[in-house]
Amino acid sequence: MSGLSWPTRVELREMLGIAAPVVAVQVGLQLMGFVDTLMVGRLSPDALGGVALGNFYFYNIAIFGMGTLMALDPIVSQAIGAGDIGGARREEEREGAADLYWAAFARLEREHPNEAAAWEAYHHLDMEDHEACAKHLGITVANSYKRVSRAQAHLRLFLMELDETREP
Repeated sequence: MSGLSWPTRVELREMLGIAAPVVAVQVGLQLMGFVDTLMVGRLSPDALGGVALGNFYFYNIAIFGMGTLMALDPIVSQAIGAGDIGGARREEEREGAADLYWAAFARLEREHPNEAAAWEAYHHLDMEDHEACAKHLGITVANSYKRVSRAQAHLRLFLMELDETREP
């Protein structure tokens, strides 16, 4: 037990430098749902329900994606530790999650084109909010919420199916 020691100020500063961006992302994700709820809560119970469903599906997809990417951490760390920088940069390790997403999105476009169009407008074209998305698509704001929420549900299902059939 005498081999254990408290971290030094330099070590704490280094840890905080690594941890700060992770904490900022997590707080930002939580605030995103909170702000959505605050803004839409004034509209109607249906709009608030749409936001709740959207947040639910978003977090399910985000957690799945984070888990997939976290699986790469030990692989990359081992490669760097072994001095195999090329192994740490292998294209298939970095693009595995992106390939899954784009395959799922292509299926969404084929099977549910209206939801895919809403998802693309809101997430790929970086529309500012559902009002801008609805205007772009020529639909109501409520329909924008519904389509994006349904797109999230379909994408989650497609991603899970693709992940099960993927080679280890």
